[in-house]
Amino acid sequence: MFQEAKYAVDKKQKFHRIASLCVLTLWVVLTFKYDHLVGSLRSLVCYLLPMACIWFPDAMSECQGNLLGRSKYIGKLSNPTFLRWEGWLLLLMIPCLSCLIFYLRS
Repeated sequence: MFQEAKYAVDKKQKFHRIASLCVLTLWVVLTFKYDHLVGSLRSLVCYLLPMACIWFPDAMSECQGNLLGRSKYIGKLSNPTFLRWEGWLLLLMIPCLSCLIFYLRS
């Protein structure tokens, strides 16, 4: 009987990485088109946390402690699958909300 080791990663990890990189590239190129270099660099920085959650959910799930020493102590491990989908939600929702705000302001 074959059993995977504890360090085995999700089988669909490569798909998630390629798809998220394509989505990130699309958002940064669109931002560059409308806001040039400074705006595209800002948007790239905003997407670093969602990308980290998608690319490295196992490592991100092991983070414990206080956030900047001001919040409640996090003592439990998070579910890596939940973190990956949370990263996708953020990666897709930030531009959608930005477009909605831009549309409502104009």
